[in-house]
Amino acid sequence: MSGIAAVFHRNHQPAEQKTLERIARSLSPYGPEKQVAKTFGPIGFAYAHFTNTPEARGQYQPVTTREKRFISVFDGRLDNRDDLGAALDMKPVDLR
Repeated sequence: MSGIAAVFHRNHQPAEQKTLERIARSLSPYGPEKQVAKTFGPIGFAYAHFTNTPEARGQYQPVTTREKRFISVFDGRLDNRDDLGAALDMKPVDLR
């Protein structure tokens, strides 16, 4: 199981990168392989990665759309990945 945390400032103040990095380090027991902290204006995500399935190798989170309009973090198992990708008209390389 990986570690996930989020910060959201309702007053629209920017989330601080240093704060998110500190949170990411604190999640290292849940994801000792790597910790990532990213800010997007008033929102920030901290992610600590733990590989527990072959599909989890090489994952990078948080995931953003190309336009950076949507951001997500996910810790779970996605069954029928190929079926979902086909339904979303995604290329196989984007399913990784």
